[in-house]
Amino acid sequence: MIKFPITENKKEFELSYGFYYLYFSGGFSLENLDQLEIQLLNTKTSETITLKEKLLKPREIINGEKVICCFEFQINNFALYKLKIKNPEILVMKNSALISVNLIQKLLSKSNFGWENINVIIK
Repeated sequence: MIKFPITENKKEFELSYGFYYLYFSGGFSLENLDQLEIQLLNTKTSETITLKEKLLKPREIINGEKVICCFEFQINNFALYKLKIKNPEILVMKNSALISVNLIQKLLSKSNFGWENINVIIK
């Protein structure tokens, strides 16, 4: 499992052959994901790895943190990869996927997590 703060914007890590999922931690609802630009590159070949957005975004708890699974991808070769995230500040993470809970939390000023507190998890 690879974990890093979204504020890092760029992260290099090694991956071996297999299927992987990209999660964002901090809550169970994520807004503005369609405006986020993410690029995964093989540093040796400069090949861009296709990230497929999940239609249904499963919610889980990983190591005690609420996470939402947003993308999946396949790696065919062991290599060093670089993940680049452009404009992460547009993301809005909410504690719950339920509109009614988010509305109540908004009234109590506890609705959103700052994008600076979101972590990226690759598993």
